[in-house]
Amino acid sequence: MTMPHNIQFYNDNAPKQAEIYQKISAQQANRAWQKYWPSRGERVLDVGAGCGRDARWYALGGCPVVAVEPAKKLLAIGSLYTKGLEVDWLEDSLPGLSRLDSRLHFDLIVLGAVWMHIPPQDRAKTYHRLTSLLTCTGRIVITLRHGPFNDQRTSHGVCASELIQLGQGKGMTCLHKTETSDLLGRGEVKWQTVVLGFAKNNT
Repeated sequence: MTMPHNIQFYNDNAPKQAEIYQKISAQQANRAWQKYWPSRGERVLDVGAGCGRDARWYALGGCPVVAVEPAKKLLAIGSLYTKGLEVDWLEDSLPGLSRLDSRLHFDLIVLGAVWMHIPPQDRAKTYHRLTSLLTCTGRIVITLRHGPFNDQRTSHGVCASELIQLGQGKGMTCLHKTETSDLLGRGEVKWQTVVLGFAKNNT
C-alpha cells in the first residue's frame, strides 16, 4: 500500500496522525459519496484504516468491518478505538493483501487517501485484487488526494480517469465522481472521490 519509508512515517507519527484524522468526523470525511454509504449488515473492507475513525463509524452502523492497516502503531490505536465493535484488524498492505482470506467478499471496499501511495506499476495488480474481493453488487470507493506532502512522505500522481479506465478493464463503471476542497483547510490540497461498481448490475 505504501512504500516502506511511508509506513515508517506513519509508525513514527501515529499519535499525531490519529489526532489529525480525528479532527474530522467520519460523516464529514465521507459526505462526498453519501448516496453509497453502506447499509446495515453489509460487509466493509477498509483499506488503509489508520486510527479506525471510519471503521468505527461503519461498525456502529451495523456493518461488519475488516480494517487493513500496514503501520503497526496506527493499527494499535485503531484496535483500541474500535474495541468491542465488529471490526477485525489485519496488518497487511497492497497490492497483494496477502494475509486477507481470499474467500471473503465485501459489499463495500474503501481506500481513503491511499491511492497516491501506490506506485503506478502496482495499480493494475492492486485493482485486480480489490475486484476479486467484491461481491457482484458491491462498490469500490477511492478518494484521491491532489497536492504535495510537506513532510517525509512521498506520493505519486493520481487522477480519476485512471481509476475509471482500470475499472472498465474489469467490467466496472463509474457510478459517481466528485471533487472537494480539503476539510483541514490546506489550500494546496484537493480531493476527488470515485465510486465504481460492476456495470452489469448498474444499468
